[in-house]
Amino acid sequence: MNKFLLKPTQVDDMEAWLVAWFGDVHTRHALVITARASNDTHTRPTRHTQPSAPHNVRTLTTPITVMPQGSAPPRRRFRANDVSTHLDMTVIGDVCVGVSLAGYRSVLLSFLSDETGSQAALLAALAAGHTASLPALSHTVKGAAASMGMRAIQALARKIEIEGAQFSADDCAAALVSMREHINTAQALLRRMGFI
Repeated sequence: MNKFLLKPTQVDDMEAWLVAWFGDVHTRHALVITARASNDTHTRPTRHTQPSAPHNVRTLTTPITVMPQGSAPPRRRFRANDVSTHLDMTVIGDVCVGVSLAGYRSVLLSFLSDETGSQAALLAALAAGHTASLPALSHTVKGAAASMGMRAIQALARKIEIEGAQFSADDCAAALVSMREHINTAQALLRRMGFI
């Protein structure tokens, strides 16, 4: 026995150790679908493995899953610190105590659906590289995110408010990607936790 994980173990910690010990199956193996003519016209998967796999590790076979058109995407995986990174649970708790869970949910849905259009305006300005408008637009998003407990959105909006007027085109593009990801992650976390 060389290593162990303390409880409570997290999925991403377990995955990191498995990859460290056995390698990443996606980089070690190339999965090739080969159509073979037969009387029943079935398609069979063929797995080709590279010789670099350790000799004492059994080759794992992964079933091929084809998502039907229009089906739901696979369940999103979160890392252990995603909640503390993206959500301020103290603020969320205080709001829920002040106006009840139903009241928080109502205001939260308004924020996430961007009823005021402030998030859309900020994203559009970042996409267009309109740096002069970034401080004012991000200030509005920052305030709304802070009151909702959206920690990562608030922090990024604050950075844009302070530095946005001097952003380069690359800075705008990077901030645009990050802001979209923060909004999507916060929404996914809140959905998983039952707030929406």
